[in-house]
Amino acid sequence: MLSHPALPVSVAAPPAPPSGGPHHGEHRQPRRPRPDPAAVCAAIRSGQTLRQTAEQFGVSTTLIHTICRQEGIKLKPTISPATRQAVIDDARHGATFISLTRKYKISFHSVRSIVDRSGIQPMKDSSRRVLKAVALLLNTTMTFEEIGRELETSGQRIHQIYTDAAEAGIRFLGREK
Repeated sequence: MLSHPALPVSVAAPPAPPSGGPHHGEHRQPRRPRPDPAAVCAAIRSGQTLRQTAEQFGVSTTLIHTICRQEGIKLKPTISPATRQAVIDDARHGATFISLTRKYKISFHSVRSIVDRSGIQPMKDSSRRVLKAVALLLNTTMTFEEIGRELETSGQRIHQIYTDAAEAGIRFLGREK
């Protein structure tokens, strides 16, 4: 408590500044300055992608996109027609969206947009898992439990897939129920 000669009462001292720590920015990286819009626009106009430009300036692609929009630069799709067709072809053959994002180095949103616009129905994960189970049942000597572990499901579920496939007429040579 502080006392003031003109005041008969003591006045509380103001609280001390925070001592720091993770909640007060101690471990945060300093913010990078916003890049010069003219430099960003020049990079984009020279043919760099949003990602390349963001990496060059050490900022997010969202910020680069925002600067371009504010500066009136119309961004065109950077995914080539050949890549779009390859994504569609792979999706038709059962590739997952995640595998396509990794293979073609494009966003999940882009993959989904390409596949949706193509009109094809992507295979559901459960259908893909059933097909993989049948392939493993046909081509390996793995047990139901081993296949289940491989496909992140139960041996009981693999046994059910085996039974359903056998009832549908698929012959599993050398494998007994």
